[in-house]
Amino acid sequence: MEADFRKRIEHFERVYETIDERYEDIPFIKIFNGGKKIEINQVHGYLASKIIQFLVNVRYTGQSVFHFSRHGQSEYNKLGKIGGDSQLSERGRSYAVELSKFVPQHILRDENGNLRRARLWTSSMKRTIETGEYISHERVDGDWYNMRPRVWRLLDELYAGDCDGMTYEEIKTNFPEEYK
Repeated sequence: MEADFRKRIEHFERVYETIDERYEDIPFIKIFNGGKKIEINQVHGYLASKIIQFLVNVRYTGQSVFHFSRHGQSEYNKLGKIGGDSQLSERGRSYAVELSKFVPQHILRDENGNLRRARLWTSSMKRTIETGEYISHERVDGDWYNMRPRVWRLLDELYAGDCDGMTYEEIKTNFPEEYK
């Protein structure tokens, strides 16, 4: 696993190009030293501003590691619908159970097997909260509960407006110009 990681770093070192004043016309967000300085350039729009708001409010402690997981399959996902606030499907619950087995071994332990503190952040959507419900929230180290869930509305997906609850085929039929 470490060899794979080193290989990826070598690849990025070969193709990485620093974003500087030559790129003043393109949007970007640069984070320095774990958030001590954030540079935002030509970033506009709702989604981008939500991402910036989230990044600005994340507190980096010098030991922070972020692990991201998509929620398990929702009933809307199963039907090919976008948006909504549906619950997990059976397949989604199976994913949540498997994730709950992965967390104690790969997130709550460092490379030496030592226990480390961790938080569980979810959006306010039912499917994300349900995905996290299978993860154990054990008390460790005084008042600290590992993986104690915290709901962040900033992590909610964009509202799909008139298309909420539609399949892509329905969107294509009802909103052909927007679909393009």
